[in-house]
Amino acid sequence: IGIAFLLPGLPAAEAVDQAGRACQAAKRAGGDRLNVFDPSPSSMERYRDERAWQSLATHDRLFDDLEIWAQPIVPLQDPEGPLGIEALLRVRRNGTLHSPLQLLEAAARTGRMPAIDRWVVSQVFQHLTENPKALERVAFVTINLSGASLNSQAFTDDLRAILHQHYLFAHKICIEITEQVAVVDMRSTRRLI
Repeated sequence: IGIAFLLPGLPAAEAVDQAGRACQAAKRAGGDRLNVFDPSPSSMERYRDERAWQSLATHDRLFDDLEIWAQPIVPLQDPEGPLGIEALLRVRRNGTLHSPLQLLEAAARTGRMPAIDRWVVSQVFQHLTENPKALERVAFVTINLSGASLNSQAFTDDLRAILHQHYLFAHKICIEITEQVAVVDMRSTRRLI
């Protein structure tokens, strides 16, 4: 059971959302429980921040605020040797760069992770296509995928099509699947691999 307080000025949609979040928290705690949404100022600030990230995750212009950054992976024994690159997602809102963690949590709740992962993969390949000189020193580029994307046959088909389209340097792409995600659904993991 999830409970939310009907505070003065609280829109009905927010009260229902708060009760739903309290119910989800009760389920995550093992079910057969009662959870009350905390209406304290700090909790309400976190709640409104989560709602803002959720709004961004479901907005049509989501990708306008996303950037791909490259983190070099340099071999210590041969710093001048071939580079590895890890593709990192960042969010730029109102000119400020943010970690994508809250966006990714909101995207997971709203079912948007396959769309974000598809965008990341497409952006990495687009950058490599437009910058062939950069490829000369790059040995591999790693891209992390979410569990939701692993479970999406449509995403798997799209990934296969992107790799086929960019076959000349697809061998430089390393798709990272965390152990936690892989173990949860081995069938989906095998299908993607």
